[in-house]
Amino acid sequence: MRKLLLLLALLLSCLGAGAQGDSLATAALDARMEVYFSALEHCSIEEKKAEVDFMIGSCPDDSLRSHVARKIYAHYLNSPLMGDEAVAIYLTDNWFVPGKASFANDIDLMNARIYADFNRSSLLGEKAQALNVYGPSGEPVAALAGEDGSVVRWPRLRVLFFYDISCVKCRMETIMLRSVFRSRRADIDFVAFYTGSDEEGWQNFRKENLDFNLPRGRMHHCWDPDLASGYEYAYGVLQTPCMFLIARDGTILGRKLDTAALVALLDNYDRDKALEYGDERSRRLYSSLLPEGEWGEDQLRELCRSLGGSTLEKGDTLGFRQVAGDLLYHLSSGKGPEYALGAGYVADSLVLDRPDIWRTHDDSLKVVGLAEMIHDLRQKALPGSRLPSLKIHSVLMDRKGSSEGEWRLDRLRRGDVIIFHTKGCRDCRNELEAASALVATSRRRVLLVDVDSLVEEGGGLADALFGAFDLSSLPYVLEVGRRGTVASRYISLVEK
Repeated sequence: MRKLLLLLALLLSCLGAGAQGDSLATAALDARMEVYFSALEHCSIEEKKAEVDFMIGSCPDDSLRSHVARKIYAHYLNSPLMGDEAVAIYLTDNWFVPGKASFANDIDLMNARIYADFNRSSLLGEKAQALNVYGPSGEPVAALAGEDGSVVRWPRLRVLFFYDISCVKCRMETIMLRSVFRSRRADIDFVAFYTGSDEEGWQNFRKENLDFNLPRGRMHHCWDPDLASGYEYAYGVLQTPCMFLIARDGTILGRKLDTAALVALLDNYDRDKALEYGDERSRRLYSSLLPEGEWGEDQLRELCRSLGGSTLEKGDTLGFRQVAGDLLYHLSSGKGPEYALGAGYVADSLVLDRPDIWRTHDDSLKVVGLAEMIHDLRQKALPGSRLPSLKIHSVLMDRKGSSEGEWRLDRLRRGDVIIFHTKGCRDCRNELEAASALVATSRRRVLLVDVDSLVEEGGGLADALFGAFDLSSLPYVLEVGRRGTVASRYISLVEK
């Protein structure tokens, strides 16, 4: 992107103040800027703001700077891409109002300021503004209430529809909306906001046009005949119809929608919500890509890089979420040290480090929560950290035999191995057999901790152990370092 901007900056520097009056030179600049706008289409709003700042700031004089700023402002004000108007508002606040760039006249500046003031509170990603409005019987409408100035959390999505009973287009939208909600079985509430003051006409309009049922939601009717709530300013309602889609947490997902745009957003939301992870197909796929005992950290990193290259670089965030979620489920359900370490790497690098991708309620339930749990478990008994000063009834094995007693973990010797195990676990039996072979042929010692016995005894010792070590999957094997520290964890004594 910067290469294109640098070419534009070079063209700007060549134009200069004298060339600004040359219509051919200006036309060439404007044509190049259209290419620039197209290249920016798939960038985020914040990236677009940074790029236009760079573009305007590259202009060598005030006249050209204002021309370029006005061109950019007009493009984003009238862009067909929902959300782009945020860039126009940004230009008003940061270039035109401070006087760093100017409109052709004061009326254009005034209109830009009015547009910004009436729309900045309802941009995509902003928290929807709370409104104290009332239903037909004078009851407060809870779906738009809020204590901190923003709309409260809600168990369902909300469609906020501003309309007037004399608006022909509003009537047409209600016909299409009725059809949409008759066939859609999503958890959606519909908040129908009448912007006029004719109570009898409002009652008739509701019966004739807004009597459709929501299979898994509620219809809320409200109005504000005294204009006391400030809804025009909060949502930029300068004409009707005006429709918004609001997330459960009160975030604005869509603004100034028609029914077709609403359906597209809901379809995307439904597809996102429908993602399922860790099915049999994905387990077979990742088992073939990462055969047991035949891969390590380098192979996993390469797989993750390939994953990002095949999805995110093409703008396919849905595909990225599917394969990343499947990979996390696969690794978190596997046995062995490579799976534990691999799950931690995927949780951090592909999920927790990408909050821009994992942001829906369904993401939190299915993937982010699991990644956070894995991350928290990985922080326990980090290499180099001190072992807890817990005295545990366990079995110490060395080449002289086995001794049952109580042993303090932080008093163990360098090179000792601790195995947390449980009954009926094949992998645990394999580790115990490998431990017997190890102590028989070396000076190493192995401490065997029966987690079942500790849990059955009750008390606080088991809780303390679960708080200090990742015992979510057994066996859990670690090696003791110098002065009672952790040398390594998630290791295995079984020869591959």
